[in-house]
Amino acid sequence: MTSDEAREHFSAAAEMMLDPAQQEAFEHALAHDAQLRDEYETFRRIVHGAHKLSPSTTPDVLHSVQNKLHQRSGGRYYRDRFARLPSGWTLWIVTALIVGLVLAFVVLRWLPATDM
Repeated sequence: MTSDEAREHFSAAAEMMLDPAQQEAFEHALAHDAQLRDEYETFRRIVHGAHKLSPSTTPDVLHSVQNKLHQRSGGRYYRDRFARLPSGWTLWIVTALIVGLVLAFVVLRWLPATDM
């Protein structure tokens, strides 16, 4: 395996997704190329650092920006509290309303008509 081929396998090797023959060739390439070994170790540190980040530690940038715009505009933008909710809530609220309307339409459509 050449150094360039080994670089293409960095992700698979870091995730332990190489088959035994590829893994052996990859390790052989690392053993004989110090620069490649350093690049792979740097790659692994970066990937490991990225895995440490979890959604709970990353800030909700959209929510923060919307709140700042609401405050700085004196309430002119993002007036309703639903617009400033984290993005997932808006989708659920709209979906629930649509499902409710569809169910109400189906129920009213299939109820027998009463004569007055």
